[in-house]
Amino acid sequence: MAYGGAPTFDTNDAVRLLVGDISTSTSAEFLADGDYSYFTATAPNTFIAAQLAANSLAALFAGAASSVQERKVGDLVIKRSQAGPVAKGYQLLSQKYGRMAAAQISPFAGGLSRGGKTAVEGETDRVRPAFLRGLFDNPAAST
Repeated sequence: MAYGGAPTFDTNDAVRLLVGDISTSTSAEFLADGDYSYFTATAPNTFIAAQLAANSLAALFAGAASSVQERKVGDLVIKRSQAGPVAKGYQLLSQKYGRMAAAQISPFAGGLSRGGKTAVEGETDRVRPAFLRGLFDNPAAST
């Protein structure tokens, strides 16, 4: 399915828009709709899905630069000499979306209230903390 022009409602369209694969014709798309569905299904947010798509496009064009003289997608023709910079551009775009996704992450400080602490301690499947009380105590230094 081609770009539908509804990035607010369709996550595939949102990822397509972020990476610039917004052709209205399926013959001129770089990645198929199933590829974008995979990225959005495996990623926790749109920016990470766009990062995965940009990595895939970078690999696509890096392979085009090394294997064939030109790659034709619909009416668009990318020659070997152009594919390398295009791949590099997608790599930079992937890094940008990785930074944007990281900026949206906020740390969780559980147990700030007594009720919150009790709720967190009651969860049986939580990960054991890496730090423990007394972890950096040095008994030899105190004597």
